[in-house]
Amino acid sequence: MRSVGLLSSSVAFEFPDPGRIEVSDEVRNGLIDPGDLLLELYEGTDPSVIRSVQAELDRVRRPKGGYDLSGVKHHKRSGPLFLLSWITSGDYIAVQVWAEHVGVLRGKQKNEVRGRVMSIVSQYGIPVAATWTILSWASTGVRGPRLDGLNHLLGTGYYEWQGKITNGMVIDSIRKWRA
Repeated sequence: MRSVGLLSSSVAFEFPDPGRIEVSDEVRNGLIDPGDLLLELYEGTDPSVIRSVQAELDRVRRPKGGYDLSGVKHHKRSGPLFLLSWITSGDYIAVQVWAEHVGVLRGKQKNEVRGRVMSIVSQYGIPVAATWTILSWASTGVRGPRLDGLNHLLGTGYYEWQGKITNGMVIDSIRKWRA
């Protein structure tokens, strides 16, 4: 294995099978849940609305964490999940940047890690991608990216998008969803 640093060209990874990864409690509890931020938008509405939103979140929640929003149309008729897809729109970029350890990897290796992470997020969700990244970096003997760094990147994006959602959008998401 060659040295890792700003001028390094390669890190020797052993990539685990993402389908066999068990998400640790540290990862599960260490990442902000965008569904919680979505529910905050509906505070003050009728309790039945909040229960309906929670049921929708449960419907698209992956077994190992995260949400499968692949079938959500980016239209208000998708209801609360439309707003969740908006809140989480920067997920892929945040996880990719974090996984490559902010500039440590270069060239083909950087692209390989980014591609694998994007595929894992699509198939299994962010908690599995985060666990995969932590395990992959641990196999190198090099200190990898920290989980709190990913949480910061995700949280910053989530709060930014949550702040752009107006009360009218929240009301429309319910009214047009149930229509």
